[in-house]
Amino acid sequence: MKETVMYCHKRASEKEECGFWFNDIFGHPKSTQVCDGTLLIFKIRVRELKEGETSTYWGWWDNKENKFTLVHITRGILSMCFPYELKWYVEKGSGQDYNVMLEILEEINPKDVK
Repeated sequence: MKETVMYCHKRASEKEECGFWFNDIFGHPKSTQVCDGTLLIFKIRVRELKEGETSTYWGWWDNKENKFTLVHITRGILSMCFPYELKWYVEKGSGQDYNVMLEILEEINPKDVK
């Protein structure tokens, strides 16, 4: 199963069934902190969905880096990260888009990020 540890913010949302959504998702906590230095940072596991699970989040598995490098709340937003059609990058062998699950591993105080 493909999985990667990443970092993000968690924001309240009336539109989401669970009452929140994850954004500012990056591979290093400092990158997340730059987006808003006042919010808690969450260390998360990004992984492929298991059978029967559902999620709106989509991630890009980069074959060269062998990890998820981009994660967004919808496939449409993920696809906007690519200047050509997403399918072109998949066919070229650069990577693959996956419907993913985000799991909180740890809360990090932004003052503790180095």
